[in-house]
Amino acid sequence: MSFNFLTGRGFRAPNLNDLGALGLNDLGYEVPAASAVSGFIGASDGEGAASSGKPVASLQAEKLYNYELGTVIQTRRLYARVQFFNAELKDPIVRRTLLFPIVNVPTTLAGIPVAPLAQTPVQQAQNVVSVAASLDPRAVKAFVNDGAARYYGFETILRYNFSPRWSFNGNYSYLAGREFNPNRNIRRLPPAQGSAVLRFQPGGNRLRLDWLELDVVFSQAQNRLSGGDTTDERIGAARHRRDITDFFQGSLVRPFLNAGGDGILGTADDRFAPTNETLAQIRDRVLPVGGIVNGVTVTDENTRVPLYTKTGGYATINLRGSFALAEKINLNIGLFNILDRNYRTHGSGTDSPGINFWTGLRFSF
Repeated sequence: MSFNFLTGRGFRAPNLNDLGALGLNDLGYEVPAASAVSGFIGASDGEGAASSGKPVASLQAEKLYNYELGTVIQTRRLYARVQFFNAELKDPIVRRTLLFPIVNVPTTLAGIPVAPLAQTPVQQAQNVVSVAASLDPRAVKAFVNDGAARYYGFETILRYNFSPRWSFNGNYSYLAGREFNPNRNIRRLPPAQGSAVLRFQPGGNRLRLDWLELDVVFSQAQNRLSGGDTTDERIGAARHRRDITDFFQGSLVRPFLNAGGDGILGTADDRFAPTNETLAQIRDRVLPVGGIVNGVTVTDENTRVPLYTKTGGYATINLRGSFALAEKINLNIGLFNILDRNYRTHGSGTDSPGINFWTGLRFSF
């Protein structure tokens, strides 16, 4: 058995994307911070964010202080390691909503025309307002230095050789984190996750099987979402009623419409074929005016509501193997998601495929 302790300090200078990001991203339209020095940094990157009171300034390097403590147990058959860590991030480069004094609202940012959005009660009390570009209805964002954060958790690895042919590998990691001032969840925090793999290596055999693995990959649910996560199209997927209307007037949905030949769901008689609903019925089902959806009261067309408040946990079973066809040629195969589960990797924005098969040839030179 052995113990270890590590400590370190690092920094990350702003990259070109941080300094010059301009255009649409997953949270709306963003501009370089240098183009918005007359504004204030929002308390978050969400819609309707309050002002933190900090003026927008030139980007500086972010700094990290890291501490780790771990132990390793190793025998002829067993290898086990657990590592605890604590990382403190100072002045991180983060995306934040931009706000401006109500008496000094810009008409352009980085050469892009912008217009003020409706103020929230908090913004009215602070005499500030957010702005939106004509290309996107959400508040304009920028990368800035703001606040501090702490990440902490542990990771484990376990390997055990039952025999020369059979072995087991497993890992599990848990990560928690908080932003300070204000104290809140960190953006895009991954959930606890891990895997367990049973491996068989028969050696010489008629089937020329090199190895075969049965593995389980799992992830716990992630319900510690930040304000930016709830509006992120890949996580919370916040929408308002106008977004639903815009979607059903797009080209991707047209093959599913019974809209009298015009391919646009809009009039009272038009129907969405899979559910046989009109556009009005869909809007009232998903975001009914006066209704409460995921804790948010829908007051009008512009009320933005997250459709998801967490990413669900999952577990998949997979089978993989490799056959030696010749000295330097292997046939690799894999059968994935054997139980045909519907799941989504946190932050990916897409549902993973159902049961699927993969094969390939590997040549070694």
